Amino acid sequence: MAKVAYTMENVDRCRCGKCPVYLSSPCAIAKNETITWTPGILPPAGVIEGIYCAEAVGKSKCSDLDSSRSCSCPTCQVWKDYGLTSTYFCIHGPEV
Repeated sequence: MAKVAYTMENVDRCRCGKCPVYLSSPCAIAKNETITWTPGILPPAGVIEGIYCAEAVGKSKCSDLDSSRSCSCPTCQVWKDYGLTSTYFCIHGPEV
């Protein structure tokens, strides 16, 4: 298993923004709404809510994620491409 790189390609393929756990968090949604996206330029890893499987990002800074909701990680191409086995990266952080 390789560590997930924080790249624009992986951000574009990331399913966190469509995940029921993420969508349960007004905090995560609000934080991403404040990011100014410049085409082709990644925002700093410390401000993005999503691609939690990437070591540079890690678990969410929000405490209102609902772990009783279904995790979408296994449906994500990033998860598959990197051979990840864990889920709920938003709550637990990336695989080590």
